[in-house]
Amino acid sequence: MLRRVKSEINLGLKEKKEISIFVSLSEIQLTMYRNYLKTKSVYGDSRTQQSKPTQLRKICGHPYLFSDI
Repeated sequence: MLRRVKSEINLGLKEKKEISIFVSLSEIQLTMYRNYLKTKSVYGDSRTQQSKPTQLRKICGHPYLFSDI
């Protein structure tokens, strides 16, 4: 099995930079987000869904993955 030794690796690489870009929510995302916080449902009715952080993340990232949207 081949392995690299620390002395063989190029340590002259530049440090990584972390860049954060903040984008506001679209109208549909904002409506879904507010509905979820008020009623615990994306659709604005009594349909319940589970994991709150997961649902909010889905709304921000991919709102069209929900059915009926």
